[in-house]
Amino acid sequence: MSGLDKPTGPGGAIPGRTSVLTSNMLLRNSLNAGWSNATQKTAFVVLTILLLCVTDAFLTLILLQSGAHEANPVMATVVYKDASTFTMLKMLMTSCSVAVMVMLAGYRFLGVFRVELLLYLVLSGYVGLVGYELWMLGEIDNWPLHL
Repeated sequence: MSGLDKPTGPGGAIPGRTSVLTSNMLLRNSLNAGWSNATQKTAFVVLTILLLCVTDAFLTLILLQSGAHEANPVMATVVYKDASTFTMLKMLMTSCSVAVMVMLAGYRFLGVFRVELLLYLVLSGYVGLVGYELWMLGEIDNWPLHL
């Protein structure tokens, strides 16, 4: 049999093979399978927090090179010794904290509010912190990019 003689299935597809469009649809459906809107929202918040954490670490290192000082005493002991250890520790602490909050999202903190709310508070805090760091970068005279 040549390639033209192969038997085809419904719609002319070769059995056992999927088209690029079909495989993309299958992948999208498998990724969304079982994910409620609340779960998708939580995943978005978690990924945004982690992205802002990386951004914060990057901006912190730039600001420190420009003469700023680390305000967090725990991180100050690390950042002045080794920047890569600082970055790894920052990501580890943030990701572990966020993972615990996600696991406990359905519970109430101190019996008052859902732990899930803490994720939104952390997100808001990171948005404010990164905004503040960007403002500080704009105030540095020797910084080549004025925001």
